[in-house]
This record gives sequence, structure tokens and C-alpha cells, in this order.
Amino acid sequence: MGSTSKKPQRGGNFTDEEDKLLVSSYLNISLDVVQGNDQKRKTYWRRVWDYFHEHKSFVSERNENSLMNRWSAIQLSVNKFCGCYAQIELRHQSGVTEEDKVSEAKTYYKSLETSKNTSKNSSKNSSFQFEHCWKQLRYQPKWLEDFERRKPKKNKTWTVPSLSTPELVDLGEGDATFVDLERPPGNKGEKERLKKRKKAEISTSPLAGILTDIKEEQKKASDKKMDIIQQLNVQEQERLQLEKEKLRQGEEKISIKQKILRVEEMKEEERIMLVDTSVLPHVQQEYYQSRQREILQQREKRI
Repeated sequence: MGSTSKKPQRGGNFTDEEDKLLVSSYLNISLDVVQGNDQKRKTYWRRVWDYFHEHKSFVSERNENSLMNRWSAIQLSVNKFCGCYAQIELRHQSGVTEEDKVSEAKTYYKSLETSKNTSKNSSKNSSFQFEHCWKQLRYQPKWLEDFERRKPKKNKTWTVPSLSTPELVDLGEGDATFVDLERPPGNKGEKERLKKRKKAEISTSPLAGILTDIKEEQKKASDKKMDIIQQLNVQEQERLQLEKEKLRQGEEKISIKQKILRVEEMKEEERIMLVDTSVLPHVQQEYYQSRQREILQQREKRI
């Protein structure tokens, strides 16, 4: 599906960065809200290829066919690992961390693949190679939606195995391009059932009354805290109002002082304008005549 004029050549092994960008390309193109998967296969993988090379920050010359085959391998392996991880979760082991579950799922996955490869006399690596892709896909709404949509319509029988009996679960191989393995049925329902059972046990236990009292006390404490916060807000508003009033009064005082000064200036100007310069010595005549001209100019500017 690469070039129509040249036969695609096999490149080197994919790096983790290439895998992660390929997964990102799938999430953005495979479940595009506008086009989705309702497009021709060649067009679809051309869009994946475009997105991959547009967003790469490393050297990579993968063609469309190479990306398609790599995604098939990722999807097949990740779907199988999802099934293994679901089987581990169904055991509901207490005190088991997320890291422990992943480790057990890897061991279970390897035992299944080793058993299959042995029966086929294959030397293929049986370990789970795409944990970085699984971490990127596991909580993605687009991946979960597409995973559910691609499930086979027919029902499959699942048996919760131990790690010593991997032959009890058939994960299947599926198609080489899009592999759709069904997750164990009842996983979500089992979790909901356990939640309801725990709630029922709590409600009927002697501790139910104590828990109710604790919740009531917590609610009262929360309400009291909210009342204090509201009182503090009211006090803060009152303080700000007082500050504004003080500022306004200060501005009024300044305005009054400015008016008083202006009245004094006007009185002085009036006195200067009424001075009879003809009876004054020459020097004083020049001074008062100069001041009178300045007063007249200032008045003209104000007008």
C-alpha cells in the first residue's frame, strides 16, 4: 500500500517513539469524528501515514504498508494482553498492586505465547513487547470505543485460569490486519455486584450507625466552616467600603483646598489688575504691567 511505482522495502525494527506516534496516529485517524473508519482502506492508511510523518520529531521513513503491518502486530499483541490482564483482575486478589497485576499479566501472556510457539515449533519471542503501547491505549476513550465496536458478535466462553493452566483460554489469532479479541464478559458487572454487596454489608453492620454519626458531624463542621467564610467575606466587604469612604473624603478635602487656593489667587489677580501704574516708579510700572498681561493671557486660555 506504499508507493505504486516501487515495491516497499523492509526497514529496521520500530523504535518505541515510532510505536507511540503510530498509536497516536491511529487514535486521531481511526476514530475521526468526521470520517471515522467509513473510508477506503488506501485512503485511511494514507491519512495515518500523513499524520505520522507530519508529527514525527525523529528520523523515520516508514511507508504506509510498514505502518499498517506494525499496527496489526501492536493491535494483536495488545488485545491479547488486555485479555490476560482482565483474567488477573477477575481473581480479585487482596493486597495486589497495579504493578503486580501487570507483572502477572505479562507472565500469563508469555506462558500462552510460549505454549503456542512450542506447538508450532516457532522461535518467536513470547514476551509482551508492547507495554508502552498498552499504557498509551488502555484508558483512551477512542480505543475503548473502537475495541467494543470491533468485538465479534458471537459469544465466547471464558474460564478464569491459573498461571499453570494457560491452555484453558483460547485468545485466538484473528485477522492479520485488525484483530478483535473479546474481553471476558461480566467483568464490569462483577465489579458493580461487589460494590453493591459492600454497601449492603456496611448498611447492615453495627458500624453503620457510627458511620452515619461521623458523616453528620462532618457535615456540621463543613457548614460551620462555610458560615465562618461567609462572615469573613462580609467583614472584608465592609472594610473595603470604609476604605472607599475614607478615600472619597480625602478627595473632597483636597478639592476644597484647591478651591480656597483659587479664590485667593483670584483676589490677588484682582488687586494687581486694579493697581494704577501711572503713579508708580518706572520699575514697579514694568512689574505690574507684566503681571497684568500674564493674568489676561491666563484668563484667555481658561476661556
